[in-house]
Amino acid sequence: EIYRSASPYFAPGASNKLGDASLPGPGNEAIYTDETASDPLAAYFYVVRAVGDGGATSPASNRVGAFRFSLTPGGN
Repeated sequence: EIYRSASPYFAPGASNKLGDASLPGPGNEAIYTDETASDPLAAYFYVVRAVGDGGATSPASNRVGAFRFSLTPGGN
């Protein structure tokens, strides 16, 4: 399950679920392209959770972001 938000500290839930990534073949990476991230000035943050055969979900992954501005170490 893939989730997206404009806030980096969001909780994954039904309102921000983008979809599911299909299982990769052996030795391949799972890839998901967010076709709806269309605003070039927006920041997008993502979380992924694995879902098992019985429907049990893993804890949320670390958050990752895609944004169009530079980060300055030690900046406010």
